[in-house]
Amino acid sequence: MKVDPEELITELKSEVEQLRASDNDLRLARRKVQKSRKDKNRAVKEHSQLFLRLSRMFENFYLIAGEPELAEQIRPSGRRPGRRAVEVADEDAARQEAAARSDAEQESTGESEAEQSASEESTGDEQAADSAASTGAAS
Repeated sequence: MKVDPEELITELKSEVEQLRASDNDLRLARRKVQKSRKDKNRAVKEHSQLFLRLSRMFENFYLIAGEPELAEQIRPSGRRPGRRAVEVADEDAARQEAAARSDAEQESTGESEAEQSASEESTGDEQAADSAASTGAAS
């Protein structure tokens, strides 16, 4: 087998050029992703600030108008920027309820498995007793 160095160099050069082009495309794509993230984070921050200011303003308007129930509905969350306190409380309650349901299901499953294990053990004990009885009867 004979290798022509000039032909090999030509083939490798084209491959290297393709790799460099791909690398440049990848770098450009990474820069675009970073810029998009910065733009998104800036927009989210601006929205959260505007939401907080407006919701506090409307909350105060409702309080001035003598509507504390409506003011409570529009009050901004202190823990989750850009969200109303009522929404966050509802989500927390739903999350806790789901966790409690999951825990109850796991406990009932655990009890079922324990009952199954106990019944298997008693069945094994009965089989051992039967085996011993039959062995004793055979002697």
